[in-house]
Amino acid sequence: MKHTLVTHYDFHAAHDLANVFGPKHKCANLHGHTYDLDVYITGDLKGTGIIVDAGTIKALVRRIVIDKLDHTNLNDHVERWTLDPSAEVIAGWIFTELKAALPGTEKVVLWETKSTRVEVTD
Repeated sequence: MKHTLVTHYDFHAAHDLANVFGPKHKCANLHGHTYDLDVYITGDLKGTGIIVDAGTIKALVRRIVIDKLDHTNLNDHVERWTLDPSAEVIAGWIFTELKAALPGTEKVVLWETKSTRVEVTD
């Protein structure tokens, strides 16, 4: 039987998407979001009755994602991605980074607004 532990986070960041939509689109202007992030870890229960300690996951996500992106201009993170920081690009980067550091990472869901989210899985 597989179990999935889901942990939730939020962070605040700004970006512009001038290269995505063109200079006349409203998203070409610098604007901010409160992003919500759900991280899904799937695995078998260990002898202790848990997949992994939620505190361990939270510390890793904070170090790998939140501390790097929170209250920043996402366009300044060019070393992290080669495309403008759309929700899809950001979510893909988060998934790749967490999958490398956290065995069992199955999915990340990044909410850019209350009605728009991106899900990334293998």
